[in-house]
Amino acid sequence: LHTILVDQGSGCFTDEGHGSNVVILARPFARLSWYWPTVQALVERGYRVVAVEMPGCGCGARLNRAWRFEEYAQWLAGFLAAMELEDVLLIGHSHTGAVAMNVAATHPQRLKSAVIVDCVGAAGPRSILAVLVGCAMCIPFEVRFVLRGTPRLAFNLARHGRNFLVQFWRSVRADVRPSASEGALPVLLA
Repeated sequence: LHTILVDQGSGCFTDEGHGSNVVILARPFARLSWYWPTVQALVERGYRVVAVEMPGCGCGARLNRAWRFEEYAQWLAGFLAAMELEDVLLIGHSHTGAVAMNVAATHPQRLKSAVIVDCVGAAGPRSILAVLVGCAMCIPFEVRFVLRGTPRLAFNLARHGRNFLVQFWRSVRADVRPSASEGALPVLLA
């Protein structure tokens, strides 16, 4: 992983392959290693893939206060400029789906399109209890996923505890429907 300082915080990234630019955003509850199979598959298909752990996540800088989605989007726009990345296909998953959607709406100049997967806030705000019950119900069906993800989740909780908890709360309470209609780019919502 490489480290880069942009605006108010440093993040980590990997830059693999050659071809059209794809940027994958690691969510604050995971690590870049979670996305390696996707990175490798895209590189094998002829893409340049930049995967990013933003501040408050993984090896990114610890934050003095938890950022809002808009602040992550601002940092990411600075990252894209610093890396001189243009015509980017931006991929955001879960929490970073809201970040990617915000970038598409407010900083579209470096993007070609976006893929938003299982975005928080797509159905509006939810209760923390409903989310926790839903997660608990999934455990028996996704044991391998839970076993693989627990160490990554624990690392982020230990290193970025306050940000982790605030981002969980923001994810649960998010409503991205208003910003979804602001973008002028092609966006695939999955």
